[in-house]
Order: sequence, then C-alpha cells, then structure tokens
Amino acid sequence: MSSSTQSSLPTNILINIPPEFIENGKTLLIEKHDEVFVDGYHLSKPSHFIRQSHGFCLIDTQQQDPRSVNHSHQLESTIDDIQFVQIIIEFPGQSLNDGKSITIEKVDSINEEKVSENYEDLYNDHSDKKEIHIGIRNDYLQRGNTIIIEKGNISLKQTKDYQKEQLHHLSNNQFAKRDHLQSNDLMEMTIEVPPELFLKDQMITFKREDSETKAADFPYHRHSKSDITTND
Repeated sequence: MSSSTQSSLPTNILINIPPEFIENGKTLLIEKHDEVFVDGYHLSKPSHFIRQSHGFCLIDTQQQDPRSVNHSHQLESTIDDIQFVQIIIEFPGQSLNDGKSITIEKVDSINEEKVSENYEDLYNDHSDKKEIHIGIRNDYLQRGNTIIIEKGNISLKQTKDYQKEQLHHLSNNQFAKRDHLQSNDLMEMTIEVPPELFLKDQMITFKREDSETKAADFPYHRHSKSDITTND
C-alpha cells in the first residue's frame, strides 16, 4: 500500500457485512483490494468480493471452489507471510445480529495481556455493550504473525506454521473448519492487512449491514462482477 493511499484512509475503516453472510460456520476475510485498468479492461484483485471500502474488501472464503483455490491461494499465502499480519477472530454470529460491532486496533501496552479492552463481551450473551474493542499489543502486530482470538484463549503463531496446521486438518476433512465453527455456534473473521495500518493508529470495524446503510451507499456496495484474472 502506497504512503499516499495510507494517509488518505479514514481513522476507522468500516466494513459492513450483509445479513445473509452472518451465520455460524461461515468464514469471512478482509484483505487489501486493488483495481487497475489495462488495455481497456477493468481488473479487480481479488476478482470476487462481497463489499469493498477504502481499498479493502470482504470475501466469503467458502464461495470459492476448493479444487481451484487451494494451489494458487497457498502460493499467494506463502508470499503474503512476509507482507501481512493476520488476525483471526472466532465469535458467535448472533452477536452481529444483536447489533454488536467489532473494532480491531493497536494498543501501546506491553503488559502480559495479549489483547485488551472488552473483547470478553463478544462472548457474553448477557452483556449490553454493543461496541466491542479488541486492542492488540504493538509488538504482536508484525509481518508474518497470526493472532488467533477465541473464547477464553488468545494465541500468537507464525503465519506459515498456522497455515501448515490448517492444511493438515483440511487434508483429513475439507470441512473441518466449518464443522468446528458450526458445532460451537461460531463464525470466523480473518483480517489480513499490512501491519502499518494499525501502527498509524488506524482501526478496522466490522458489523452487520443495515438497510439504511445499504440504501445510502448503494453505488459502492456491490458484488464484484469481474471474472478477469491475471497470472503474476
């Protein structure tokens, strides 16, 4: 991401999730979105997405054909290991339907807590707090790191090691992730971005899209229609 693009981003990047994509067992991804025009063709990378906002897009990873995705996505992931930080959050899908929003941000604290703020309220059905803030320590937001946030457990791993674990599970059962989430009434959001995004005190928030927001931003809330892909 160029410095000019970075400086033009809002303090809080908001990603709205359409209600039909909020369900237990679902895995979603927020990543960088690029659009270029080459020889009169509009190229979008990724070519398919649900929503896009300020250079980032929301993807339903389960809508991709695993037979066509595995090899190319693994190659891209190997390259991305050294470029991005991954934040993976397992949470009840119902929390978004109940009106909660989830904000990821940096905290400068270097105490023993891996994350701070009120992330426990994400798993508390009786909590009336609607704005969930997950503050991640500055030293954890490094390239090649994966931070996994689950109920009662926060872990830090090297992205390449985490991917090896996931590939092992998928080799035994390609629906292992979905089955795990469904059986625990959870869904998963992965945020894969350059760590500089957070180091410049910017945040990412995701929440359920309401009808008023969708109507007001209709020109910008669209599914990608481009099927054009390029070979890097």
